Amino acid sequence: MGGLVKVVFLYNCFSLLIVFAWLQEVTWTAQSPSYKQKLEKVVIANVAVDERVEPHSSKTFSQDIKIPPVPPSNLQNCKIIDLEYVFKVKLLQ
Repeated sequence: MGGLVKVVFLYNCFSLLIVFAWLQEVTWTAQSPSYKQKLEKVVIANVAVDERVEPHSSKTFSQDIKIPPVPPSNLQNCKIIDLEYVFKVKLLQ
């Protein structure tokens, strides 16, 4: 079952583009015959919003992001797979 993530923040710099990204990072680990790791990053949701803020002013911004269903991530006793979710916000000028 998916859901919504509500993002609210206040900023006071001039910005042209706000990018939200929800990522799934999977680290695969092998220990035989030698120790190796592989990192796989998958973009689950990505939203870009054009929002302008004048210099020396501030603005509150709110954006709902629809998150699709994701597999269970309860892998506490698993030494082969490490699953993490990362939420990133970028302000591009």
